[in-house]
Amino acid sequence: MRHLLAKSLAILVIGVLIPTTALAVSVIRTKALAINVSIPLLFSYRVIQQPRNDAGFVSLEGQRVTEFGQAFQSGSRGLLADNKLAGSIFSSVGLGNIITVDYADNTHEDFVVTRLRHFQALSPTSPYSNFIDLATGDFYTTRDLFDATYGLKGILILQTCIAKDNEWAWGRMFIVGTYLEPYPLVVPPNHSRIR
Repeated sequence: MRHLLAKSLAILVIGVLIPTTALAVSVIRTKALAINVSIPLLFSYRVIQQPRNDAGFVSLEGQRVTEFGQAFQSGSRGLLADNKLAGSIFSSVGLGNIITVDYADNTHEDFVVTRLRHFQALSPTSPYSNFIDLATGDFYTTRDLFDATYGLKGILILQTCIAKDNEWAWGRMFIVGTYLEPYPLVVPPNHSRIR
């Protein structure tokens, strides 16, 4: 499950044809640090980096998300948000939304939301919890879930906790974004100059 379809002309998300020449690639396209993430009309958050050797760190500052270092090392991008702060809006993200990530080298990348995944954590406050996929009922170990999300190379994941029954970390939500390669503007030869 580590490889996605490498080439395609377009993807269809809820009746909208989105042109792309690459659904996912095998490597992260830029090594630059993420500095901002946004979805038009929904949110725009600053991105901070996890401290070295603290994979459990998630920013407790409002309007901030945290880049997940282990995801980057695995070839994907992961942005973590506290569900009481920046992550509180993640439940409003839908299939087909376009997520833009801005980088420190003045570049950006766009991703289309292609999947929303929800899991119950069997030991909610443990970083080594096992999980149940709420859509399928399938059981996942911590490693299985990492491989099924962050182990998919070239994608973007927005992650937050799901609160339920007075347990703020009852479950986990993963918003999966697939890279949209810039679509080249093709100008027909007869329209190359203004008349």
